[in-house]
Amino acid sequence: MTKPFSIVKVILVMGCILSFFISSAQDYYESPKARGKLFKNEPYPSKKKFSIGISVGSATPLKSFSSTNVKNSFWDFNSVDSVKLQGFAKTGIHFNITASYLFSDGIGIMLMIGSNSNSFDINTFSSTVGIPFTTSDGYNTREYLIGPYISFSEWPKFTFEANAMVGLVTANYPAIALTIVDTTETIAFNSGKSFGYSFGGAVKYSITSKIEVSINAAYTQTTMVYPGWTDTYTLPGYYPYVISHANDIANMPMGILKITAGVVFRLY
Repeated sequence: MTKPFSIVKVILVMGCILSFFISSAQDYYESPKARGKLFKNEPYPSKKKFSIGISVGSATPLKSFSSTNVKNSFWDFNSVDSVKLQGFAKTGIHFNITASYLFSDGIGIMLMIGSNSNSFDINTFSSTVGIPFTTSDGYNTREYLIGPYISFSEWPKFTFEANAMVGLVTANYPAIALTIVDTTETIAFNSGKSFGYSFGGAVKYSITSKIEVSINAAYTQTTMVYPGWTDTYTLPGYYPYVISHANDIANMPMGILKITAGVVFRLY
C-alpha cells in the first residue's frame, strides 16, 4: 500500500506544479505587455462560477495495468510467489462528471467522478502463461477525485484549464477460469481500492454564456491493492470447493491516460 511519506511527496509536487500555473496565469493578466501589446491589468473574463461537465473518450492503460510480461509476477507459476499482478488491459472507454466552482482570479476547486471500462486480453494472457484460461469479465475502474484547478482566457471564446486532484480509486481484477475435463478452477480477487492522483488540462470553447464544449486530457496513477483472493473448484454433482487466501495481498501499479471530449454547463 502507498506509504504516507510517498503521499506527502505527491501532494507537495502537485502543489508546486499548480503554483507555477497560477503564477503564470497571474503574470499574464498583470503584466504590462503580452505579445507586444500593452494592457492595463485586465480582469479575468466574467463567467459564471459554478459549472457541471460531462465527458467521454478513450481510457488507455499504462504501467502494469497494460503489461503482458508475467515473469516474476503472480502469474509466473515457475517462480516463487509474487504479489505483483499484470493487467493485460486493452484500451477502453472513459466517462466522467465534474463539478467545479471558480473563485476569484481564475482559481477554483473541482470534483470528478469517473469510470473506466477496459477489457481483459484473455487470448494474450493464455498464450503468455501457457494455459488456456477463459474469462467473462473486464475491468471497471472508478475514480473519486477532488482538487484545485486554474482557468484563464487568452481569447474571448476560449478558456484554458489545468488541474491536480487526489482521492480514491477502485478497480476489480477479472476472474479467470481453467477447465480440465469436467473440473473448473476459478481464481477471483476481492475488489481493490487505493489512494490515487491525477493531473489534467482542458481547452474549452464557449457556444453561449452558459454552454461550452471541451477537449480534455488527464492522467491518473495509483497502485491498486487487492486484499485477498479465492481459488474455487467446481465439479458437476458436487458442492464447490473454495480455498480462501483472505490474508494474502496482491497489488498492481496502474496508469490511465484519458483523452475525452465533452460539454460544460455554467449554472450560476
